[in-house]
Amino acid sequence: MARSSTSYRKGQSGNPRGRPKGAWGWRRRLLTEYAAQIGEGATSDQVVRLLIRRAREGDWRASRFLTAELRRR
Repeated sequence: MARSSTSYRKGQSGNPRGRPKGAWGWRRRLLTEYAAQIGEGATSDQVVRLLIRRAREGDWRASRFLTAELRRR
């Protein structure tokens, strides 16, 4: 199959500019969302407890986040 004009050149990154500075990843968005559910001034322990509780209740986003964080450590 011939390479099209939109194909990446050899040795060129797929995204040369990368993610813009200050852009939120899905982890930060998820943590912010759960912290907002707890209320202003939420501690990290409270957020973790909420994530665990939500994962037990079947929230797939909470389960995915916790699994990803455990794999990173």
